[in-house]
Amino acid sequence: MLLIKRVHGRSLHADTEQTLTDLRQRFWVLKGRSSVKRIVRQCRICKRQSARPYEPIMNDLPIDRVTVAAPFERIGIDFAGPVYIKMRNNHVKTYICLFTCMVTRAIHLELVTSMTTKQFLNAFHRFAARRGYPVLVQSDNFKTFKQADQELRDLFSENQWSEIRDALTVNRIKWKYITERAPWNGGYWERRVRTVKESLKKVLGNTRLEEDEFRTVLCEIEARINSRPLTFVGDDPDDPNPLTPFHFLIRREYRNVHEIPHGEDIDPPYGAPTTKELSRRWKYRRTLVDNMWKRWKNEYVVNLSQRKKWTKGKQEPHVGDILLVSEDDVPTHMWPMARVIEVYPGSDGVVRTVKVKTLKGTYHRSVRKLRLLEPAVDADGLRPSRGEYVTDSKK
Repeated sequence: MLLIKRVHGRSLHADTEQTLTDLRQRFWVLKGRSSVKRIVRQCRICKRQSARPYEPIMNDLPIDRVTVAAPFERIGIDFAGPVYIKMRNNHVKTYICLFTCMVTRAIHLELVTSMTTKQFLNAFHRFAARRGYPVLVQSDNFKTFKQADQELRDLFSENQWSEIRDALTVNRIKWKYITERAPWNGGYWERRVRTVKESLKKVLGNTRLEEDEFRTVLCEIEARINSRPLTFVGDDPDDPNPLTPFHFLIRREYRNVHEIPHGEDIDPPYGAPTTKELSRRWKYRRTLVDNMWKRWKNEYVVNLSQRKKWTKGKQEPHVGDILLVSEDDVPTHMWPMARVIEVYPGSDGVVRTVKVKTLKGTYHRSVRKLRLLEPAVDADGLRPSRGEYVTDSKK
C-alpha cells in the first residue's frame, strides 16, 4: 500500500489508469487495479478536488405553498438594488423591497429611499395597509447579507433585524429564516427579484428617473409580473384563459389601460340592485373564486410538484462526518474543513440542513454546500476501519 501511495504521489495524483501504468513500469502487484482504486479513492488530496456535494432526494413542497390562503397571507421578502434616481438634482441610491406571495406568486414592490429600520418598517406598513398583514414572513438569514451592499448589511445586522422582528411581532406575524447560503430555499422570491431587475434594465437602461416617475414604473412592472400566466397557455381558442396572480388579487384578468371596452364590456346604466340580484351576484362571484382555486390546485400545484431531478436519495450526512464547506468565489483548495455536529431531518426524514464546526466557529449549512471527505459511518452503518489507510509514508 505504501508503494502504491508513493507512486500515486509521484504521478501528481493521477487517476487509477495512469497510476497503475506508472506502477507496472517497475512492479507487478497482485490485484493491482483494485488496490490502486482503493488508494486513489482514499487519497485526501484527490478527494478535495473531486468530492461531490450531497444530493438528497427532492422534498415535497412546503405545506405553506400548496394550501389555499388569501393573497399575501404568507410572503417572502427580499431586496433588489441599489437603484439610482434623481432627487433635487442629485443622484440618490435607493432600493426596491419585494414582497412575494407564497401561494399565488403575486408580487408587491415598494421603493425604499434608505436602508434604515424606520424606512423598512414604513415600507412594510404601506404594503400591509393595501394587502393586509401577513401571517407568515420568510426571508434570507441576516448573515446572508454580509457580502451585500454596506447599507443592506447595516439593515440586516443582527441587532437591527431583531428590532424589526420585535416590532412586527405585535401584529402576530411569524418570521422564518431560510438556511444560510442556500438561496434556492427562497427560490420563489429570488426568481421574481431577477425578473424585476431584468424589467428595469429593459425599460430604463441608463436613464435616471425622478422619484415619482420611478414609482410609476415600479407599479407598471408589478402589474405586468402579476399578469404572467401560472398555468398552461393552450393553442386551442376554446382553451380556458390561463390563471394569473391578478385573478386572485382582483378576481379578473389585468386589462391594459389603453384598451377600449366595447360591446358587453361596457357597464350598463346604473340602477340600485335588488336584494335578490345582490344575492345572485354574490353566489356567482363565490363560484368564480371557488373555480379559480380548483384550477390553481389541479393545474398549477400539480405542475409544481413534478420532479425532474434528485428523485433518488444518495448518501446522507451523519454526525462526525469530515467534509469540505464550499464557499462562493473561493478556490477549492481554500475551502475550510469541518465536522458535522448536528443534523436536522426534514418532514420526510431526509437530512438537508446540518450544523458544522470549523476552526472559525459553528454554522448551519445546506448539504448541497458540503463535500464529504471522511464518513463517520459507511454504507452499512458501521464506522470505517482506519487501519488500512496510511496518510503519509514519512510519518
